Amino acid sequence: MIRMLPLAAMALLVAACASDGPSRGGGAGGQRLAGGSAPTVYIVPEALLFAEFDADRDLRITFDELVAGADTTWTAIARGEDRTGYVEVQDWITSRLGAATFPVTVIAFDQNYDSVVTAEEFKTELRRRFLLRDDDLDRVLTRSEFVEEATQRREQQARPPAPSGGPPQRRR
Repeated sequence: MIRMLPLAAMALLVAACASDGPSRGGGAGGQRLAGGSAPTVYIVPEALLFAEFDADRDLRITFDELVAGADTTWTAIARGEDRTGYVEVQDWITSRLGAATFPVTVIAFDQNYDSVVTAEEFKTELRRRFLLRDDDLDRVLTRSEFVEEATQRREQQARPPAPSGGPPQRRR
């Protein structure tokens, strides 16, 4: 039952982000791309990692919740040890993201690249990711801070093809 709570929180996060409410970069009724289509928005993979740290289940993750959750999570990953190997950390990442192919990898947690992840490296990387996501610097992560627009990809797809016989044109 307790294992289902992070999944339920993530489901609520996904549903809320898919609503018609405001989001970063304009949201529904906000900025439009060329041709009148709304930008594609998606939830970044870190949302799945951070969801379990929402101790009071208010769909907001405070820095204090992160610190407490990171301590508990590290104890579970490393089984009480101060260091562990890549396999244990990657298993945790994969279990939270549902796949090992996301841009969050164990290498990010190994800050000195010695093939061992320490408790301090693990917690430092989680704090770093938290602070990078905290757009308004209030030490609280909200749903909107996990939402990004995929407009750059559409702009690249909309480029005119290169003239026949020549190399592709660079965008200036």
